[in-house]
Amino acid sequence: MVLSRLTIEPRVASQSLAEGGRILIADVAFPTAAVRSAAARHWADRHWADRWDENEHYMAAYETVHACQQIGLQIVYRQISSCAGIFIVNR
Repeated sequence: MVLSRLTIEPRVASQSLAEGGRILIADVAFPTAAVRSAAARHWADRHWADRWDENEHYMAAYETVHACQQIGLQIVYRQISSCAGIFIVNR
């Protein structure tokens, strides 16, 4: 199963993911909330603020990984560009 443009809800993943299953999520994401904030400022500084959606939740890997690990999910994050990453959630 491949999902994109999804805010991970760890409880849903833990209830829906079969033993041995895997969820791959490729989305706009940043390693930390600080890097996400810096990216928002960068876009605004370049007069591209209209391309940064303030209503969109852009994931911070640290927060997502921590939440998933707390409920027993195995998760790996890989940054693939300056503003995108892949989460691999295993059970």
